[in-house]
Amino acid sequence: MALTVHRLVTEALAEGSADLARVLIDGIHPDPVGSLPSVAHVIGVGLGVLDRWQRDATLGSAVARAQPPAWEADAMRAARDILRAAREARAFDQLENLHRRYGGHAILEGTLLAVAGTVIAQAALEGTRVREIAGSLLSE
Repeated sequence: MALTVHRLVTEALAEGSADLARVLIDGIHPDPVGSLPSVAHVIGVGLGVLDRWQRDATLGSAVARAQPPAWEADAMRAARDILRAAREARAFDQLENLHRRYGGHAILEGTLLAVAGTVIAQAALEGTRVREIAGSLLSE
């Protein structure tokens, strides 16, 4: 379900629906609720896929070109730090450093922004819709 959260937030941001993205993000709780993932699940999965994508010959260039969609300042800084680490396939390894610099919510939002930025970059590289790319890259 964590990948589904990433997909839905990515699609909302790509379609210019910051309000929907905010509702989705605010629905993520510190602990799992039923089948919904926790904050830690969403962060961990996001950092892991960024690292995996960097090692992929096709997706590595999207990670290199990714820019986080516009959002609040702390989350944007976290997203930039995450993308910088992801470009060396070390995003997940930087989790402790991220926690020293940012609060958990900024890390959550930054991770979602970094993943969204990468998917948006890949869609631009392929000349296709974000929804199509997100559906293939961010499916369970």
